[in-house]
Amino acid sequence: MTASPRILVVDDDPEIRKLLARYVESQGFRVVLAASCRELHEQLATHQVDLIVLDVMLPDGSGLDACRDLRAARSNVPIILLTALKEDVDRIIGLEIGADDYLGKPFNPRELIARVRADPRLSSEEQRCLVLDELAGWTAERSGDGAVDRYAGAAAASCQGGAPAALASGG
Repeated sequence: MTASPRILVVDDDPEIRKLLARYVESQGFRVVLAASCRELHEQLATHQVDLIVLDVMLPDGSGLDACRDLRAARSNVPIILLTALKEDVDRIIGLEIGADDYLGKPFNPRELIARVRADPRLSSEEQRCLVLDELAGWTAERSGDGAVDRYAGAAAASCQGGAPAALASGG
């Protein structure tokens, strides 16, 4: 049996770190926390991590710079950037410098875990099938202002031979 993937969560907001640590662990992952660029580098020096969730705005530097530095050092660990910045150009720059994904704040921790599990370097086919099973057939219920209140839904998809049924059947 292999150890569950370790996720490094880097955010200067202690409430976000605490929430993510609790939720990520409840989803079967191991968690390491950091509140700054300095702590990010300390954690990377002492722990093997499988994915980094990295806030863009940190007290001692930019998460964008940290991402760029990791890529320049030939690190291929998946990086998901988190930020309150909402402009398209911010997302584009993050992706261009090497981030694998980008999630705006506020965000749903469940969406973050779905993105983590969707990363092919981290997830097995079985884990991706579980995510697809969970989300297949579900529809967003929206409030009057158009925001998603919750998801409700239909039957789950099934997997065949480790691949989603729609893909296994060529659909």
